[in-house]
Amino acid sequence: MGSKRENEGLSGPYWAEFRRLHQRLCRDIAPVDDRREALDGIYTLLLEAQAQKKPPQSVYGGSFSDFYEALLEALPGAYSREGRRERWAWKIGLGALAGLLVLGLCVGLVAWYSGWLGIHTRGIDYLAENTRYTLARKPVEGVFSLEVDLNDLADSQGKTIYDDGQCVIRLAALRQDGQGKYTAFFQAEGDFSQKEGRLVSAVEELRTPTGQRGICLAGSLQAQVGNTVYTAGCTLLSEGEEGNGFAFSLFGGQNGPAAAQMIDEAGRITLQLQGLVEMEWRRSE
Repeated sequence: MGSKRENEGLSGPYWAEFRRLHQRLCRDIAPVDDRREALDGIYTLLLEAQAQKKPPQSVYGGSFSDFYEALLEALPGAYSREGRRERWAWKIGLGALAGLLVLGLCVGLVAWYSGWLGIHTRGIDYLAENTRYTLARKPVEGVFSLEVDLNDLADSQGKTIYDDGQCVIRLAALRQDGQGKYTAFFQAEGDFSQKEGRLVSAVEELRTPTGQRGICLAGSLQAQVGNTVYTAGCTLLSEGEEGNGFAFSLFGGQNGPAAAQMIDEAGRITLQLQGLVEMEWRRSE
């Protein structure tokens, strides 16, 4: 069924031409009163053309584009040609922006749910504190050694004491306090993805009752000078996005003087790390 206007007179191609103009004017003229006045005039012209059996396009007196531009120029509420372009450009821009926002939201939700965002922003913290990941631990058998030169501390920095192809423990730094005591700083780095993670360290990773990440010392370090072995004391545990860190003090307390004399003679010592723990996180599907 047609509209009220169609039932009153216009039909067929005359009604179709009226609808065409109606849609264009709704787009290009903001005030409703101005638009209604223009449509009433066009409707009357089309009624006359229909009664005289003239083509509906005859009301334009020429081309449609010229007629339409003249009509818009005569109406105060019409957008200029440039204004219409700007309006359409604005609508297209808003549509594109809305699409990008929706796309960004979808990508963000996928990245969050898959764990990609958490892994890349928080590292091991994300696995340690996320209840969707289960944590299993097992001891790593063996003693892992690294020879260092106390006469060239910088040369020892970055050397590897443990490497299984996935997890690495490096001597991050070796420092002297000026009183014969040395401190060895180690950094353990693991391998992580959205589905699982693995870390080997002398520091054991825990999940506290409140769901937070926790750490505790599991391994030990000894320093061998010649045929004498000295037990080192742990001075630091630290958390990191890629793993964790730990530090041991060498030749402290009563062992200091004797060790210092032997070090002066030898210069080189062997660090022996043992009691390591392998930790594996797996995502529960």
